[in-house]
Amino acid sequence: MEKILSMKFEKERLVKEKHFELVENVKWLSKESDDYGFDISSFFGNLILSKHNTHATMMIEVKSITSDLIESFRFVLTRNEWDIAVNDIKKYYFYLWKNIKMLSKGSHAEGPLIVSAKKIIPYVPRDQHDRGKWQKCRIILNLKEISDDIIDPNKLICQVLSPKSN
Repeated sequence: MEKILSMKFEKERLVKEKHFELVENVKWLSKESDDYGFDISSFFGNLILSKHNTHATMMIEVKSITSDLIESFRFVLTRNEWDIAVNDIKKYYFYLWKNIKMLSKGSHAEGPLIVSAKKIIPYVPRDQHDRGKWQKCRIILNLKEISDDIIDPNKLICQVLSPKSN
């Protein structure tokens, strides 16, 4: 469900930003294989206020929780996802969907919380060289601690589309 919502969100975001030529190239890669290490390949467009070339690709890993808690977001991170993320960390983002049970019943989705992989670094365990490498871990992301770094897509899209005031 959350991947379908993310695909829809990405395509609608690019249309709203008038990047029509990019919409058909948004791909749900994890449908083919988990080996990619992320779920969706998309484009930055105007996201993050154009810190990137609008046609630059971005990697999106989609996570969801059933509750609508604001304080924390818990999800499982695999080693493969993290290895891919750190290899190109400026292009890797987590789309965090909350209250997914209500969304699956047809309620309106405003959009995911968008968090850069760079902000996840403090939450990821370190390998213990003499004891081995971790393969899967549970991340408990404190949303209050990183609230200034979470992108609210609804506000961002409004900012992007609003005419500049003189």
